[in-house]
Amino acid sequence: MYRRILFQATIPALAARGALGQAWPTRPIRLVVPYSAGGGSDVQARLLGQAIGPLLGQTVLIENRVGAGSQLGTEYVARATADGHTLLFADVPLVIVPAVMGSARAGYDPIRDFLPVSLVGTAPPMLWARAAAPFADAAAFVAAARAAPGRHSVASSGAGSASHLTAELFQQRTGIQLVHLPYRGSAPALTDVAAGQVDTTFASLSTGAPLLQAGAIKA
Repeated sequence: MYRRILFQATIPALAARGALGQAWPTRPIRLVVPYSAGGGSDVQARLLGQAIGPLLGQTVLIENRVGAGSQLGTEYVARATADGHTLLFADVPLVIVPAVMGSARAGYDPIRDFLPVSLVGTAPPMLWARAAAPFADAAAFVAAARAAPGRHSVASSGAGSASHLTAELFQQRTGIQLVHLPYRGSAPALTDVAAGQVDTTFASLSTGAPLLQAGAIKA
């Protein structure tokens, strides 16, 4: 289950004390999404921004900072001024990236550099294939992959991403061998699945909904 959480950079104790009597927010808020536009996190972040902007009396600007498996956008927020005006909408970079790379290589510490603000939502990962794929469901796909190890492919939103690790777990549990093709986000990965360039990918329902409704892919 992908869990999308809103984070802010850690506010040092002295700075926090000085800000207690000040109004917030005093200017537009930047909500950084370390994933590509059109993906499930991006869609949820934009809906969130539209909802909380009027409540706060400030514009919420969605900023996609993509790269290095969500690391670039996350490090950007970690280094931003900790005044509550730059927020991070994320899941993977606070768990997977530090676990795989270590905090030193990741460029931030998930405990020291961030404070959780709120759980925004959850999204179950789904296995997607093009509508005209010869396999009707996941079981049929597993059977086809077992019959031809290394012949079928699975796209992800980037090396080390949640969709990548979901695909690895899927292969372990089913005993199949797929060719992993990392993309710069779930949306472009799904586009190539719909076009028949890649066999499958894991992504949330909100990410796949437009192509599903258009009849280009199937779950």
